[in-house]
Amino acid sequence: MPHAKAPAAGIPPPGTEARTAGIPATSAEARAAVLAVLESCFGGPGNGRPQDVVVADVLLVTSELVTNAHRHGGGLTHFTAEVDGDALRLCVGDASPVRPVSPPAPAVPAEIPRIGGYGWQMVRRLAREVTVTTHSAGKTISAVLMLT
Repeated sequence: MPHAKAPAAGIPPPGTEARTAGIPATSAEARAAVLAVLESCFGGPGNGRPQDVVVADVLLVTSELVTNAHRHGGGLTHFTAEVDGDALRLCVGDASPVRPVSPPAPAVPAEIPRIGGYGWQMVRRLAREVTVTTHSAGKTISAVLMLT
């Protein structure tokens, strides 16, 4: 990832990277793996780690992508979380080539709120960049989240 300026205090220099190993079985394991990556780069809270609200957003996107891979994609086939400078790239693969979609908004205000269907919209809103790549074994969703 190119860097046009020096990283902010507490951010590893460009090219510093930590990466997950293996495929987590659950969303909780995926969140723990992402936290481990963040801590290996930044240390614990108060040691230059991104603000708690940023970490919460990263963990929320992690949960959504992994849960959707299990629920809608035939299972998790690939998972990486990599920090490079001031961003985290999260890649989640599943066995379905079907691209995620957001359900259409109701034509009139609903008396009963819709349950579910908000996760993909939330991922797209919280991440700086989201790409979906389909391939013969399914798809991989890559989300880049800023850590500053």
